[in-house]
Amino acid sequence: MIAAPFDLTAKIFSDKTRLKIMELLSEKELTNSQLARMLDLSKPTISHHLIKEL
Repeated sequence: MIAAPFDLTAKIFSDKTRLKIMELLSEKELTNSQLARMLDLSKPTISHHLIKEL
């Protein structure tokens, strides 16, 4: 189920990791692996943050 825009925005802003991911992606396209390295997180953790709201 796709979250309503307000719900999605609230979830993004309530999580520091999601905020950092959004900040990095606003600057340029990055792969899951690149984000994982930059944030010192596992690829599954990055995937979880990226697809959780879809």
